[in-house]
Amino acid sequence: MPRPRNRGDRGNRGNGLEYGLPKGSLFPIKKGDSFPGWFALSGTDRFAFFRGGKTEETSARAKRKARERECAMERLIIGEVLKPQGIRGELKIKTYTDFPEDIKSFGKVYIGGVEYRILSFRIGEGGFAYLGLRGVPDRNAAELLRGQKIEGDREDAPALEEGRYYIVDILGLDAVTEEGEFLGVVKDITPLSSEVYTLEKDGKRILFPAVRGVVKRVDLEEKRLVIDKKKFDEVAVY
Repeated sequence: MPRPRNRGDRGNRGNGLEYGLPKGSLFPIKKGDSFPGWFALSGTDRFAFFRGGKTEETSARAKRKARERECAMERLIIGEVLKPQGIRGELKIKTYTDFPEDIKSFGKVYIGGVEYRILSFRIGEGGFAYLGLRGVPDRNAAELLRGQKIEGDREDAPALEEGRYYIVDILGLDAVTEEGEFLGVVKDITPLSSEVYTLEKDGKRILFPAVRGVVKRVDLEEKRLVIDKKKFDEVAVY
């Protein structure tokens, strides 16, 4: 460990110079070592910061955050909270699944990144459904979830028929014509009677309904959504 210089050098305190190192220096450190000030520190097998005189290992935290990001990418948007229903925390929801009852197969859902266990599920009129969740005991708690998307783990989702895809797999694809003309990047898909796709190109948004014949094919390997240009021009809204 580097030895500190004379403590009388007040002008360099807290910036690394009183330890005889350039500002922002990197050097190995053991967990538990104490130093004044702020430094970025690097060991051979981890990256550590120390703040206010104490080291903090960040490798575990970084791995945890990376895993959380991976898990988030493995989740599917399966519905949306519309509003509270009654006084016991039940939620009126709009489902994005082919069949509303598919929601039950997930067992647990995520809203705002928080995990909730499904306690009850029932189908209502007009294609809506009602969901009861552990941790949402009353109307006040349910009100906090109004308007938020409902996610489920991909591994819990029902198997898809050939030619059908999860929305999350389509987002980010390049929409191109059969001739290769770039139309935009798929930014959003709104599930309606015909899904409404939102493309973004040069900072502008283009909407089009996926009526029969507009989308020719989905190529996940090439990350492309192939569009019939003639039909696209007939329905696109700029």
